[in-house]
Amino acid sequence: TPPKEMFREEKMASRVCSKRWQERSYVRHRKKLQEIKASIDNTPPPMYPHLYQKLKKAQAEEEKCSGIERDNRTLVKRMTEIMQRPGIDTHNTIQSKSLNRESRKRELSRITNENQKLLQRIQARQPTYSHLQWEQDREQKETICERICRYPYRPRAATERLCYYDSPKGGA
Repeated sequence: TPPKEMFREEKMASRVCSKRWQERSYVRHRKKLQEIKASIDNTPPPMYPHLYQKLKKAQAEEEKCSGIERDNRTLVKRMTEIMQRPGIDTHNTIQSKSLNRESRKRELSRITNENQKLLQRIQARQPTYSHLQWEQDREQKETICERICRYPYRPRAATERLCYYDSPKGGA
């Protein structure tokens, strides 16, 4: 087998000339890189004013504002005319009295009395449901559930239970 050739520098007549030649080539290469044109166009697209100015909308807004200003001027003119007129008494010295004031008072007192009587009847009535019985039933259901569950049954703690029917005395 022929011996493998190793990479060697190119043969040259003079190292100085070769070095100068390489430097010139490198400078030309850099200049070409700076002058190269991009193959992708990344310039922003041209702006078309008619797409973003919305002149019709601006014209409508201007007309609306001018109409409002015109109406305001006429209102101010009318108000100044009214204020400059002498002898207009705008204060109402006669106090209006209701013709059915007494009947409304009687009706209101009748309704209040009925509401008080209804409240007393509701408060005097004994409750239909016993929350103590509900608590006993729940405890029975929990014991049954503990017996038949495959995994340990953990009911909610007594502090977590919300019982709105407990009275401070503990009775129904």
